Amino acid sequence: MGLNVVTDAVAGLFKPAADAYGKHLDKKTAAATAKAKLLQAQVDNSHAVELSKLEQEMLTKRMEASTWKDEYALVLGSSPYILLFLGCILNGFGYSAFLDGVRLGLVELNNIGVEVGYLCAAAITTGLGIRLFRR
Repeated sequence: MGLNVVTDAVAGLFKPAADAYGKHLDKKTAAATAKAKLLQAQVDNSHAVELSKLEQEMLTKRMEASTWKDEYALVLGSSPYILLFLGCILNGFGYSAFLDGVRLGLVELNNIGVEVGYLCAAAITTGLGIRLFRR
């Protein structure tokens, strides 16, 4: 009786990780199968390819990996700091109007309630989270 309790507890601890790894392997297998089916259709010069829902999803994910939406969101979210940095550099070369414009923009963002620090941190965290989650 005591041994069953221990084995059940250990199995309960590792079951979520084992399930997640099993799903990961299923997705990896579906991606490889879909790629093989597409290559076979190219060799056969066929325009009809039967894919399961998971295989279609994996092909879509593979195509999404090459998009710029994550990088665009990161640049957009951190643009106040990028502009401030550029303003400081240009100010060093005698172009103070750019830095004044950036300062005014940051003040106006603050006046309407946008926390620029939070915005930048959220953009960076989201970008990293999407990258790590996708792998």
